[in-house]
Amino acid sequence: MKQSKQSSNRAEEIRRKRTTRPRTKTRTVRSTRGSKPSSSAQPPILGRFGGPSEFNRKRRPTNKRVKRRFDISLGATGAEMRLPSLPVVHLGWRLVSGLIVAGLLFCIYTVWTSPLYRVNFAEVVGLERVTVEEIHSVAGVVDKPIFAIEPSKIQQDLEESFPEFSSIYIKVGLPAQVTIVVEERQPVLVWREAERTFWVDQEGVAFPARGEPAPEIVVEALDSPIQTIADSNLVEEIIQSPFLSTEMVSAIVSMSTKSPENTPLVYMKDHGLGWRDGRGWDVFFGRYDEEIEMKLNLYESIIEYLSEKQIHPALISVEYLHAPYYRLEN
Repeated sequence: MKQSKQSSNRAEEIRRKRTTRPRTKTRTVRSTRGSKPSSSAQPPILGRFGGPSEFNRKRRPTNKRVKRRFDISLGATGAEMRLPSLPVVHLGWRLVSGLIVAGLLFCIYTVWTSPLYRVNFAEVVGLERVTVEEIHSVAGVVDKPIFAIEPSKIQQDLEESFPEFSSIYIKVGLPAQVTIVVEERQPVLVWREAERTFWVDQEGVAFPARGEPAPEIVVEALDSPIQTIADSNLVEEIIQSPFLSTEMVSAIVSMSTKSPENTPLVYMKDHGLGWRDGRGWDVFFGRYDEEIEMKLNLYESIIEYLSEKQIHPALISVEYLHAPYYRLEN
């Protein structure tokens, strides 16, 4: 009796444990007959309490933007005021770069059109005979943005328009400063040819006669030292570098000290340098050299001889000491 009672109590305890243990429900997914499984489909993960797991659910993208919420305390316990929420804006790199480019373009346009960076005048240093207005008309810098100024272009234009400048320097500075420093050539003689007058410096460079004072040495050219000038009416062909050689310029300056006072020198391509004697003839000494004193003495001797013979020449040449001659007609 006692043993059977213990067996029944043990069976009752086992039955009670079975009834209180949670049961796990499983659910299987069977594919329909004839359907092909997808290669990208993942096998379902079964949860303990049935149904697919959270890892197996597809996350759908949301277009909702997170908004910022601002709460302001009113100074009392539990009292606050909520301001309207503001969306959080996320800027992309394309939008940022576009804004930067637009800002740069706006800055460039503002600076380009600003009166602060517009040139009102150019400061010119070193002028003696050329006026500032003439420089401005050629340089063309007035009422231009400082960023549009090209110093090399201005220098080239000034060199072509003013051959009397031996050096030109252009300096550009912000906000609108342009400085032009020039050095003018110093003329040593006046060259008159074919009803045109030029000034020539010590280097033999010819340039238009401009301003005052004019050189005291004057040369009346019956021929041109350059072949193209005789057949041309263009001033640009006469003004070239050099127009005369430095040796010839030195000879003219030296010859002017031997010529009669207030008497212009004369140049002919075939006879060289000389002057127009006040007694009515032209005398030529050829190329000036160290024999000028001997040529002058020979010239005086020829004049004495012609005066005794009462001969009035039109031309006397002592270019060659061993073969002087005179002409009664030119």
